[in-house]
Parts: sequence; C-alpha cells; structure tokens
Amino acid sequence: MSSHRMKSQNYKMQTFSFLVIARNSHEGTANVRNSVTRKWTRLTVPTLKRTGHVICDGCTESGQLQRTIRTKAEGKTAFKDLRKRKWGDALPPAEFYQSLLDEPIPA
Repeated sequence: MSSHRMKSQNYKMQTFSFLVIARNSHEGTANVRNSVTRKWTRLTVPTLKRTGHVICDGCTESGQLQRTIRTKAEGKTAFKDLRKRKWGDALPPAEFYQSLLDEPIPA
C-alpha cells in the first residue's frame, strides 16, 4: 500500500558561504581589530569535533582553502576555543594562542 500523505519535510535547507570584495577601502575607517582579524582564516564549513582534536577547513587571506588540525596537546585553551567556533568565524593562527597565554606549542 502506498500512502497518499506527503512527507513532513519536502525540501532541504542548503547552507553556503560567500565572499565580498571591495575595490577601494578607506584606511582611516578600519580599526585595529579588523586589520588583525582580516588576515585570519575564515571557516568555510562547521568544525569537525573529534576526541582529542578539532578539524577546521577555511579560506586563507590569499584565497586558498586550508585544512587545520589542532590537538588537545597543543593547549587546552586553543582546543576549547576552536571547538566553539562556528561557520564563518575567524580562525586565529597558532601563534595567537601562544602569545596570548604563553602555552608551548609542540613542533
């Protein structure tokens, strides 16, 4: 027997990212925070949270896609912060956490 009812959800939500580029930017209007975070990687997909590590895919300042894997051994503060990051958030470089909290990052 076939059911004449339609499914409760007959559509799929599709999420996407986009990039906005300005040709002429005014240097006087940019504040310090924006100039620093502009060089950070932007997350293009939600972070993949695994046991002991976090996988982040993002777009770099040069426009290249980059996969970053940060482990819990690299510092608990960085690990906890990256687990809370969402799609579109800025991903700071490893040196940011090291200079902020003076946590050693293994080579």
